[in-house]
Amino acid sequence: MNNMNNLLFEVSDSRFSVHYLSSNSILSSWSLDLSSKAELLKKEIIVDFLVKEGISLLNYSNALVLWSSRDVVLVPSNLFSNSDFDKLFELNFGKNYSKNDSDYNRNHLLGTVSLFTIPLWIKSLFVTKFPGSKIIHSSTAWLNYLTAKNTSVKFHGILAITESHFDFIVFSMDKPILFLQNSFNEMEDIIYHISFSMQKMNLLDKKGIVEVFEFNRNANMISDQIITTIEQLHLANSVNWVKNSELTINSFNLCV
Repeated sequence: MNNMNNLLFEVSDSRFSVHYLSSNSILSSWSLDLSSKAELLKKEIIVDFLVKEGISLLNYSNALVLWSSRDVVLVPSNLFSNSDFDKLFELNFGKNYSKNDSDYNRNHLLGTVSLFTIPLWIKSLFVTKFPGSKIIHSSTAWLNYLTAKNTSVKFHGILAITESHFDFIVFSMDKPILFLQNSFNEMEDIIYHISFSMQKMNLLDKKGIVEVFEFNRNANMISDQIITTIEQLHLANSVNWVKNSELTINSFNLCV
């Protein structure tokens, strides 16, 4: 990366956030609540927001868009290469999925492909307003981050929480062993799902690290509550639960 500043976008159904970066520090940040907006109006609302805040006039070297949704599946590269694209998406997302909304990211080091859906208007927005921007699913950034980590513990994971769903990805021996996305209503839902999945993988008694991050959320409190509750319940005493509020910033160089 050169000395010019960069743009990082965090996008989900409910929020649109922008960070203007210099090296590994944030110069400015903006956020827009989309939770009560009709889908057909979101693009126009975002464009107006970008103009009003002067974001569309910013100079940048790289622009990275992290799209977060539950609709993502991790498959081996050889399965992706040897399968019919449409049938593979239909198998994972149902017959009614929109071909225009389908996309994928490759991870050559892992030999995997992330299949996901993303509204076409989001892709067209960035292609026209921020030429050269790279669009990936947020879980691809977490995979890149964990791939680059060299840890001596048995496993290293990321718990990334949005307004309505979460990603829980765990690596062991430099390979993903858990790739979970689920919706939630209460904090307890998240704790149940991650503890159940860790129990199935025999990780509750293993020494490990889980970095907890709130992706594009309006409130920034749930990660502290989750870590405190897990520790109080003694669910995984050998696991070090660490809040990382700069996970997307840390992942930026690994994705552009």
